[in-house]
Amino acid sequence: MACAVQNMYLTCAAYGLGAFWATGGPMTGEAMRDFLGLGPADKAMGLFYIGYPAAEWPKSHRKPLDQVARWHEA
Repeated sequence: MACAVQNMYLTCAAYGLGAFWATGGPMTGEAMRDFLGLGPADKAMGLFYIGYPAAEWPKSHRKPLDQVARWHEA
């Protein structure tokens, strides 16, 4: 589940969208299961919110790969 959420988050970031995965009782409890029409053995794993950020998208602070990695020929 976490890998799927990470992929959704990365896709959102690539398109300039903000995203947030929320978990906890209200998002994963019986009431949410019933609201989503899931079966009695199923469970919601949380909600994934997507939207456009109200503020300017933050700039990356990562160094270029050639400054943080060394390549060795075998």
